This record gives sequence, C-alpha cells and structure tokens, in this order.
Amino acid sequence: VTVVARAEGSVVGSLCCQRWDGPTPQLGGTSGKTGTFWATYVSPEHRRKGVAAAMVTECIAHLRSLGCDRVVLMYASDAGRRVYERLGFRPDNVRFLDNIANHKVVVGACGNLRFGVAGPEADEEVSALLASGEEDARRLLTHWAEARRTRQYRGFVAMDGSGEVVGFVGSQLWAGPFPMVVAKSSFLLGTAWGLRLRAGTAPGVAAGLLQMAVRHWQELGCTRGLVVAQDLVWEGACQELGFAPGNTLALDLSRDSPLLGKVRDTRWLLSAIPAQLNAAQEAGALSPRTVDLARKLQREDGTAVDPDNNSFTTNYKRMGGGFHVDSLRDRRAVAAKFDRLALGWDDFVVGCRYEHVFHWLPRGAKHLPP
Repeated sequence: VTVVARAEGSVVGSLCCQRWDGPTPQLGGTSGKTGTFWATYVSPEHRRKGVAAAMVTECIAHLRSLGCDRVVLMYASDAGRRVYERLGFRPDNVRFLDNIANHKVVVGACGNLRFGVAGPEADEEVSALLASGEEDARRLLTHWAEARRTRQYRGFVAMDGSGEVVGFVGSQLWAGPFPMVVAKSSFLLGTAWGLRLRAGTAPGVAAGLLQMAVRHWQELGCTRGLVVAQDLVWEGACQELGFAPGNTLALDLSRDSPLLGKVRDTRWLLSAIPAQLNAAQEAGALSPRTVDLARKLQREDGTAVDPDNNSFTTNYKRMGGGFHVDSLRDRRAVAAKFDRLALGWDDFVVGCRYEHVFHWLPRGAKHLPP
C-alpha cells in the first residue's frame, strides 16, 4: 500500500510499504513474514513536524495486520534515522562488500576439507544440515527451485575426506522489494545466506565458503554484496573478508508490549516529548496512568527526553543565552543556521519550553482509552 499525508487537501508526504519475505528463505520457526517500506518523502515545508513518523507508524500497523513479525528498512538517511529509531527501529546485522570486481578471491583446501558446488542432487543432504523441521525443509526446497530459475542461485559446500557435507552457504542475486531506477549493470547486488557449519568444524571454513560466494558474485557481474550476519560464525567470516556494516534498520514486532500493540491509537505516545504528554493529561484526554506508562516505555526504549538535561539546555550558554524568534524573520542566513541547530527537534522544543505549541494534541487524543 501507499500511505500519504495530507494538509489542506494536498498530499505533503508519502511512502510505500508491503509484505516482503526477502530474497532468501525464512528458517528457524519464524512466521516467514517480513514487511518493509521505501520511497519515504515529505515536502520540505512540512518536515520536522512528525509527518514521517505518522506515516511510518501507519505502515507498521498495516504490516502487523498482514501477520508480519519483523519490519526491515534497507536504507535509512541521516535525517530519517532519528525518526525510525524513536519508533523502535534498531541497527540490523546487515554487512556489505563493495568493489567486488577487485576483490581477491583465494579458495583452496582447508585442512582435510575441500570446497565444491552443491547441485540439486545435494539438496537433501544440505537440507538436513540447515532445516530444523519439516516446515524449514519445505521452504528450502521451494526456494531452491525458484532461485535456480530466476536468481542465478548456486550452493557451495565444504566436504570432509569421506565426501560428507560439513558446511554450506547459498549465493544468488539479490531481489529487493522496490523498483530499480538505475540500470542493473550499474547496481547489481549479490547475496549469500544459510551459512552453516556442522558441529566441530573449524570456524575458518566459513570464510572459505563466503569466498566461494564472492567469486560467484564476480562471475555474475555484481557491484556489491550483501549478507545478514546472523551469528558469530557469520560475523567472523565477514570481518575476515572485509565486509562493512550497512545502514539498515529493523523493528521486531514479535516483542510488542500491550500498549505498542495499538499502534494506530498510540502512534504518537512513544515519540511524544514531555510537554505533549503534559498537555494531553491537563486537558483530560489521557489519564495519569497512560502518561506514566508512555514515559516508562520511552525510558526502556532509550527515547525519553529529559526536559532539564538535553542538548539544548546544556548548550544554552554556549549559544549565547538564546534570542527572540522575531529577530529571525527578515534574516534568512540566521534562520538557515537556526534550522540546522533545530535538527534535534525534540531536544530543542523541550529545552525552549515550547509547551503552548502542543495543546493541539488533546484534540487528537480524545478517542484514546483512559
């Protein structure tokens, strides 16, 4: 779906969200349902007014209604990152490898182990290494059949002297949820998944398997590689090959509190600053219990703002003791500087005590339960 924000009858913001299971199979007992959103835009004159946060929260509610247990944001701009983090998103364990064409791939034997390609005939043996049950096995077989047909999938295995598979990684072209607006030849992503070693196998084998995947990306002409480092084995292999953290964020919907479960009704509570909550309580729109719960969740989530100790109040003297806003009306250069200082919007308004600005909030909060 596309979520839009309107002001005075005009669209001032939009973003797209959808269920997206990712290009690799979901294993390990999850619902297998992941959501994402992309193409977030707010018109310049309506930025820093909570528009983006409101749209993202609507998306979260929609994805939850679809049964998603996770929301992934593949790229977060510096300006948007703070908004997403206030809504509960946290850095994800995605790692990237750039300049693939010039990456030196060295793959050979590792002790008494050797590496090779796993064709369809090895699916059953590899499935036994990866799957934790019948549902996992079904997802793997379905994915392999489709990925071989559409994503240039290739599996790589490490085998001991008897030919038994003791390690695996899958490699293929990335399939994103959003339309490509550049030529594929200039932006082609490869991805690896399912890195698994049999118990007792040397961790260094993981790097050898990942090297095989990188060679595969080179053959496909990929410009960049992407993996999700799901454990220490993954992380160690990524570090050895020079992968770097990506600018991705994720939200775990399976760990919601009862309050967070009502996103549509409480979307502003977790991002509200103290003055907003005070205004809603004073107007009788929120009970003291609801306000206390919102503050408790903000503290637990690390998004609470201390009205007496924040970036504005601590820098007040350094900034010259403040100024009258009227003095900025005809001074564009000063106003531009003011805008840059106000990027920390929540800290700014708390420090300035702009409490009167937020008394509009109770009007939107009257439908909330006490």
